[in-house]
Amino acid sequence: TSFGSPDGAGYANDVAITRDGDWAIINSDNWINALNLNSGTLTGFNIGDIDYSQMPPATGWNQPCTPNQAVDSVAVINEVAIVTTARRLNQTGPYTTWVYLLDLTVNPPVIVLQDEITPPLTWSPGEDGRDRPHDVEILAAPDGTELYGLVTTTHGVALYDLISFNAPGLNAHLFDATDWRQYQWQV
Repeated sequence: TSFGSPDGAGYANDVAITRDGDWAIINSDNWINALNLNSGTLTGFNIGDIDYSQMPPATGWNQPCTPNQAVDSVAVINEVAIVTTARRLNQTGPYTTWVYLLDLTVNPPVIVLQDEITPPLTWSPGEDGRDRPHDVEILAAPDGTELYGLVTTTHGVALYDLISFNAPGLNAHLFDATDWRQYQWQV
């Protein structure tokens, strides 16, 4: 897609490069791109129009998204990438955070998990009216037996198992409507 296209592609918000230098993961409006730095091959995932929560992924979803204003929206290690974005499902209601896990051990990479960090049913949007991504980090046990992705949002924290590519259950989505982190512009 070309820069500034109608689907928002081309507006890069964040990039991370694996330590081995094999992959650059680029997060932009409606797209996640995986650039193989050895071959120059680009694999694009249209997360604004394709629902990756099912196999095969379903096209025609039409759910625009943007990582806009997140402090950090991509974290990588050699084997996996975590990418966050925000969207208003069905383009109404408050924004929520969406998380994508990419398996980088296969070529081309594939999205192995799409997850929405949903507020509890008792939550009603406050003055900020949204719950958007704030930061993302990868945590490893010293012995390498555990590997987690940690995502923070305006009101919540979520933990992802990066070995099994699973969200460890709803109890991993800690959400507090009274506590919130103010956005900071990306630098």
